[in-house]
Amino acid sequence: SAKDLFINIDETIFPQIITHQEWSTSNNKKILGHIEGKNVGLIDVGANVGLFTRQMLIASQNITHAYCFEPKISNFELATANLKSFSNVSLFNYGLADANKTIDVSINLTNSGNISLNKNAILNTACLTEKVEIRQPDISKKPFASIINNHNSLVYKSDTEGLDEIIFTYLGAKFWEKIEC
Repeated sequence: SAKDLFINIDETIFPQIITHQEWSTSNNKKILGHIEGKNVGLIDVGANVGLFTRQMLIASQNITHAYCFEPKISNFELATANLKSFSNVSLFNYGLADANKTIDVSINLTNSGNISLNKNAILNTACLTEKVEIRQPDISKKPFASIINNHNSLVYKSDTEGLDEIIFTYLGAKFWEKIEC
């Protein structure tokens, strides 16, 4: 149900959620303040366990569909569980980057939200690696072509620990013209 929440037990996100029953809601409120249009698509790159998407869908009726990209399989499974009560979510079990391939991702052991394809983004901390699928975004193909065509405007959140700029370069002007925030 929408009341169930599935999260990783770590030293950063877990205590915040247990103590305050929320994650990063002050940032979410700032984003919500910029959403003015109707039929807004939400793109969540680096969706982790789906908390951002879940909170945004609950808070805004203007978001008509969410598109979540998460390469780490266990996080993808938790995101699927956390978002299953929403019929307006598409989940993709791959990351976005500059190629189509399988690559090692670095996983911070103390902060389950700190996962990166760029191992230099997670320095000086205990981490593991896991193989994940990545894809280069192509706005002429699904899902990006339909995201652009099916929405009046877009909200874009990217949390890729160091690859955000690379992903931006592949999305193009047609995509960015639709971004509200």
